[in-house]
Amino acid sequence: MSIETTCPVCGHSSTGVVVIARLEMKEATDWALCAAHREMYDQGFVALVEAKDTSTKSADGTLKPQDAVRTGRICHVKQDTLIYLFGMKYDPRIPLIFVVPGVIDNINRMVADNMARKPK
Repeated sequence: MSIETTCPVCGHSSTGVVVIARLEMKEATDWALCAAHREMYDQGFVALVEAKDTSTKSADGTLKPQDAVRTGRICHVKQDTLIYLFGMKYDPRIPLIFVVPGVIDNINRMVADNMARKPK
């Protein structure tokens, strides 16, 4: 059986072969972090993935990776910084959060303003 995994952060796909006892070969697709984003996640980062339309949510109120219309913009934020900035509860098992356009721009502005105030 061949299993294709797609990174929910960057969309990178990789296909691996799984040996099974049966003679049938079937395709399956699953979501899994690519090596680069797995490393970032293991270091305590959360990926903020900008999506155009976050209104297509499942019954539990979450946006599924296959339903997200990504803009291509990604920002990585440390988990404790995410909690501080947004004052939200965060489940550390979740490697990414979809955000509406403008959130990453606001974070970049905050960082630029903070860097401008730092003594040289």
